[in-house]
Amino acid sequence: VASLAPVSQIVAPLQNRLADRYLLVALWAPCAALGVALELAARRTRPPLGAVIVVASFGTLALLSGARGLLFADPVALFAEASERTTSDPRPALLLGDALFAREQYADAEIAYRAAIDREDADAASWLKLGNALALLEDYTGAAHAFEAAIRRSPELAAAHNGLGASLMHLSVENPARR
Repeated sequence: VASLAPVSQIVAPLQNRLADRYLLVALWAPCAALGVALELAARRTRPPLGAVIVVASFGTLALLSGARGLLFADPVALFAEASERTTSDPRPALLLGDALFAREQYADAEIAYRAAIDREDADAASWLKLGNALALLEDYTGAAHAFEAAIRRSPELAAAHNGLGASLMHLSVENPARR
C-alpha cells in the first residue's frame, strides 16, 4: 500500500479534475438548501411539504453527483494521463496496463506494459503481466520471452514458470517440427 502512495498523488488531481462538474452540483445544492432553510427560519414559519421535498431532492442530487464524480471516474483515462505526465516512473503505465487488461483490451495492455518496462529495469511482476497479455493475444513466442525474463529476475515466481510452460506447449502444438 505504501508503494502506491506516489501514484495516488499523481492520480488524485486528475480524478478531481474529472469530477469538477459533479462537485459543482454537490456544492451548490447544499447551499441552496441552507438558504431555503434560513429563509424559512427567519420567517418563523413551518416549511411547506413541497419545500421539504425540493430541499431533500437537491441534497440527494448533490450526494449522488459528488459520489459519481469521485467513485466512477474512468481508471483508464486517469492512468493514461498519469502515464503521459510521468515518463520515468513505471507505476502509472503498469496501472494503465492493469486497467486495460481488466477490460480485456489485451493489445492496449501490452503497449502499456512495454512502456512501463522501457522506463526502468522492470521487476519480475512487470514481465509476468506482459507475458500474460501476450499469451492472451496468442503471441506465444513473445509470451515465452516475457516469462523467461520474469524467471531471470525472480526464479521462485511460480506463475512465470506456469506461463512459460503453457506458452511452450502452445508453440509445440502449433509447430510439430519443434518436438
